[in-house]
Amino acid sequence: MASASKRKRTDKKATVLDFSKPWKSSDIVFLVENKRFHVHRNVLALWSPVFEAMFTSNFSEKKKGEIRLPGKKASSFKTLLLMIYPPSKQEITLHTWKDILELAHEYQIDSILRKCEDFIDDMMPCEGMDVVSTLILAQKYNLEFLKNKCISCAINYLSFKELKEHELFDEIEPGNYNEMLEGIIFAKEVKQRRAKERAEAIKVFQKRGLKKVDDIAKLLLKHVAYKSCMEGRDVNAVAKDDAVEGFALTLKLNGTPHNCPGMDNIVCPDMSDVLQLLRQLKGLLTSVFNK
Repeated sequence: MASASKRKRTDKKATVLDFSKPWKSSDIVFLVENKRFHVHRNVLALWSPVFEAMFTSNFSEKKKGEIRLPGKKASSFKTLLLMIYPPSKQEITLHTWKDILELAHEYQIDSILRKCEDFIDDMMPCEGMDVVSTLILAQKYNLEFLKNKCISCAINYLSFKELKEHELFDEIEPGNYNEMLEGIIFAKEVKQRRAKERAEAIKVFQKRGLKKVDDIAKLLLKHVAYKSCMEGRDVNAVAKDDAVEGFALTLKLNGTPHNCPGMDNIVCPDMSDVLQLLRQLKGLLTSVFNK
């Protein structure tokens, strides 16, 4: 019975922090968008040197019981608090990362800044992640790792036209723009070179493939030509240009089953099915590699 009771306590969900009312000796209130957040000076000071200075230095906020934060979003500030206070496991999302990044930078909360960078690193590139606007944030907050990630993504996934037409194009720092432009040009040259190499390799493969088809047809032509009543002049004339069609002509002259020489009088069937497969293979090689 005791073990069941213990298990029940263990499975109990953690309390969701609300911050809307005084709790656990909270000693400071932040007012954001007319919403009050009751928090603890010591907790915030442990995470943020900005909050620590606010509560310990000669700032006007030091003795206030309520501090206004104009220009902040209540939802974003609450998310930041949930990332600070245990035992919450608040995660960063595509909808919150920009606001959290700004708050973490303003209050110099390095651990949450790193979480934002890690989140973006895992997400980029993805649908809904604007590389250029993210680069602007990286420039603004001097986030070197994030800046390099954005430049790399822009080089790999943006064209010069897309880059120039972006609404925030004028805010890209010259050094970053030059790096992206050089990268895009180089990537385009590499892509063109690889496309040319691929086209040349395809041609070689096609030529070899068709040569193999021709060789098979010639062997089959020899296999059945001895049965032809013609001296082979007409057959050889066709086979010279197209062994497959030469083989077809031979079968047309005499496509009946026969005793195959050198195979202990085994009777070979009509080879029209072989001809059909050869034509299909040749047509496939010709059509696919000519696209």
